Amino acid sequence: MKLNSVSPKEGYTWIRQGIWLFKQNPLGFLTLIFLYVFVAQLAVLVPVIGVFAVLLLTPTLSVGFMTACRLAIQKERIRPTVYVTALQSTPLIRKRILQLGLVYAALILMLSFILGMLVDFDVLIPLMTNEKPITP
Repeated sequence: MKLNSVSPKEGYTWIRQGIWLFKQNPLGFLTLIFLYVFVAQLAVLVPVIGVFAVLLLTPTLSVGFMTACRLAIQKERIRPTVYVTALQSTPLIRKRILQLGLVYAALILMLSFILGMLVDFDVLIPLMTNEKPITP
């Protein structure tokens, strides 16, 4: 993989295209976003398995969102079923997207554990909850 350097103007153009795309079907995109947040919050209520399921399915949901973008460009209706597009593909694609999700979940969990070992939560939590004044 090679990093593709582009000018800031191309980044600005990319953002404008994203805004244009959102304007094509704002209700469809907002529905997808709220559905994702709602289902992810419900899944997290299930200890351990819920968090892992959300992480495992993140690449699948990303493919669904890209499918929704393609549908918006084609002026077609965006339905919540786009989230399962990758899982409805061929067995090889389904296997690869789930493998990618497994790698993603493993890396995120590993990073969380490493950061959890490095951070002193006994000091951090009182600072975050404003229970103890910050001292230099």
